Amino acid sequence: MPLYTPSTHPQDSIIGCTFKSWEGLHYTCDSYEDTLGYWMFRTDENGILVRRNVSKRAIGSSFRRATNEN
Repeated sequence: MPLYTPSTHPQDSIIGCTFKSWEGLHYTCDSYEDTLGYWMFRTDENGILVRRNVSKRAIGSSFRRATNEN
């Protein structure tokens, strides 16, 4: 299974972008795997890396693209 990253897919609309979860936390998508979905790490945590797997269906619903005003 290939791993998609910002360096292998620089034009991807999700990989490498920051999202706001339904809880109001910010995550950046660092990769995608066909069988698992998107891998995201939390970017608003002070010095602690929190990484989670996010379903493709969650993008646009419980994970929305972060904007400057979020």
